Amino acid sequence: MATFDFNDGGVVVNASSVAFNDTGVNFTISTVANPGGNQISYSPTIAPDGSFTMSDFGTLGAFTFDVAGTEPSQFFQGNGLQLEIGTIYSGNWNVTFVSTAGDNVTNNVTVVNVTSNQIIDLGASSKVFSEIRFTPTSAGGMTVDSLNATLLCFLEGTMIATPDGEKAVEALQAGDVVMTATGGTTTVAWLGEQPVATATTNPAKVNPIRIRAGALGDMIPARDLLVSPDHAIGIDGYLVNASALINGSTITREGQMPGAGFTYFHVETGTHELLLAEGCPAETYVDFIGRDGFVNWAERTDAPAIAEMAAPRISAARHLPAPIRARLEGRAEALGLNTRAA
Repeated sequence: MATFDFNDGGVVVNASSVAFNDTGVNFTISTVANPGGNQISYSPTIAPDGSFTMSDFGTLGAFTFDVAGTEPSQFFQGNGLQLEIGTIYSGNWNVTFVSTAGDNVTNNVTVVNVTSNQIIDLGASSKVFSEIRFTPTSAGGMTVDSLNATLLCFLEGTMIATPDGEKAVEALQAGDVVMTATGGTTTVAWLGEQPVATATTNPAKVNPIRIRAGALGDMIPARDLLVSPDHAIGIDGYLVNASALINGSTITREGQMPGAGFTYFHVETGTHELLLAEGCPAETYVDFIGRDGFVNWAERTDAPAIAEMAAPRISAARHLPAPIRARLEGRAEALGLNTRAA
């Protein structure tokens, strides 16, 4: 899951517009109407994950949240989108997800009178939104802690190891036995499906990461592996999000996907573990991804929660341990590819 925690760099500020970066994605928070009466405090050091605070001093304007600032075609997909409210210090606040189809009550989704520690989950909504708007109906202040955009899966066509040979991920069914990275076996409990509409999504957020054959080791992966940006790969005891491995040569983000769209699939086995995808250790489903981010979520509404395995997760390139960096560089040199990021 792409979880934006608002904790990357920056300093505490008070302003009417704040731009910042989190896990490589640029955000802008700004006031709409009466900006002089509103303030934003961006606090990246607040434990555990940082937050931003919006304060309205009685002018009853609004605040907007945009991904990638004012760049065109930068959208939020409703399917799996979650917004975590921190604390409502005072006043009453409404949150509106503004549709790309037009700023009107038909296409927008509004949640009125949000409360502290509330998670706004749009579930399996097919709508696409250009911004999130925070509007006070009485003067006050509130914080927002995180924004989750669910995309954490194998691209269709990915080959998963089974005792009887490899099988395309989309062909797996509940009850199928698959191999684990430790050499054992496990059983598929569910296959989550998530179509992606290429025409209405930001490629920098949704397009898969290509890990070229041999990028992580001899025959690891055995063939090019394509996974969503925040799907974790098992490396040296770490769970490393694929986007954190990008080096511009052996590991890259796909620049263009089919215009008709594409589909991600996620494999649930009842526990969080590593399967072999194209011969590379890659994670199974874990419950920090909302099931209702998948189009077939209703099949598993009563499934028990799955805890994350006891392994550190790395979600940004700057957190990669030196030995992993060295491995990526060494493998790129062995394959005769430039290690400079594009």
